[in-house]
Amino acid sequence: MTSAVPRGGAVRSSSAPLGSWPMTPALGLPERHPALWILGSAALGVWMDQIQIVATAHGAIVILLAGVLALTSRRMPMILIVLVYGGLCDVLWRTTHARVPWEASKYLLIFVSIMAMARLIHDKRRIAAPAAVVLCLAPAALSSFAALPFAVAKNGVAFTLLGPVALAACTALCRQLVVTRQELRGLLWWALSPCISVGAIAAWNTATAGTVTFGNESLYLTSGGFGPNQVSTVLGLGALLVLAIALSGGSGRPMLFASVAAVGLVAQALITLSRGGIYALALASTAMITATLLQKGNRSRAIAVLVVGGLFTLLVFNWAQGFSGGAVENRFAQNDSGRGRIASTEIALFRQHPLVGVGAGRAKAERVDVDAAEVEKASHNEYSRLLAEHGLFGIIVIGLLALMTAQAFLRGIDPGGRAISLGFCIWSFASMSHSATRLAAVGLIFGLASLRVEPDDSAAAQVAGDRR
Repeated sequence: MTSAVPRGGAVRSSSAPLGSWPMTPALGLPERHPALWILGSAALGVWMDQIQIVATAHGAIVILLAGVLALTSRRMPMILIVLVYGGLCDVLWRTTHARVPWEASKYLLIFVSIMAMARLIHDKRRIAAPAAVVLCLAPAALSSFAALPFAVAKNGVAFTLLGPVALAACTALCRQLVVTRQELRGLLWWALSPCISVGAIAAWNTATAGTVTFGNESLYLTSGGFGPNQVSTVLGLGALLVLAIALSGGSGRPMLFASVAAVGLVAQALITLSRGGIYALALASTAMITATLLQKGNRSRAIAVLVVGGLFTLLVFNWAQGFSGGAVENRFAQNDSGRGRIASTEIALFRQHPLVGVGAGRAKAERVDVDAAEVEKASHNEYSRLLAEHGLFGIIVIGLLALMTAQAFLRGIDPGGRAISLGFCIWSFASMSHSATRLAAVGLIFGLASLRVEPDDSAAAQVAGDRR
């Protein structure tokens, strides 16, 4: 392989001319056939929801394909495709009751990322921060295994730490890679597919339910029968991916179809009455557009997106208000869902155990000792959980996440790519505040933020080494 990058781009290692992989046709498939891709993704979701064996077969195929490619393929683009697609399938599999491991997407992220680095990245750089994250998680894990029966400790550690470890593994891989705008759009289109499938399931269940009764709580019915918090998070992410496609050069018919899909995803997210996904979308999209406006080279596109997006937002919100009988506005006017109290007790636990915390997976039980009225519910706030369960090491982890965010933004040379990196990190941070690391999507999106995006022009790509 050579350092020269053919016109049209090639995913490659950022550290040496050894890592250059020609762009695979599969990467551009969704953008070449956007209508079929979107409709097919929607139909697949409904089909999986109706027939459990189809959902199970889908999970088995994705997991098996990811494993085979991670172990045998030397084509990084294909590995990245299964990474982004499989990493976003956990809510789809959970909603459709696919008989796959509950945390399959996180295991997939960890395994594929580590194997890809071990096999294809010859000169590994910038892995110190992700590795430090994992090392900082280890003391609390060991503490739990020392204090609890093995089976209990294993379940608690896996539940709380698989997400952060997946984030670290995916970030370590993506920090090694350079992609062009065209390649990034291809990955974003593949990531969009599971989001559309989940949205279609939620929309189908809403449409076939007859009467929908809205109240002051989030709804399982409009969420496709699964947890509204996680469904809303994925639907909001789908809309954010469409914005990223626009800022990375998406245009024409593909952009039109993607925009229609984004409108549908936001509308469905609103009527779940789960606020987290909408808040995360709002914060991340604001960061993306603001960063684009403050940089030269992509401002006109950002202004167009801002105008069109603002118009669609008003239309969608008005529709959701009418459909829900005003429940959407009432729901968003509420101040607290009770999670603030959980976070407060976890801060109190941190004050009692400031050095190493109470141990991974133990905050849920320990909170009762701090607040007798507290119910044993799992934390939804990753930051307070890190403090309570990891103590000082949790503070270091939060600092490392902030450091990697700054590094991802500063390494970029493409204005759209830098804006997307910032928006993806903001989305991950916002999601961790209301959904912890329940979803593999948090780690995947944070990892993708570390991809260095370059212009599609081959001449600009060939001098990448001078800019590292």
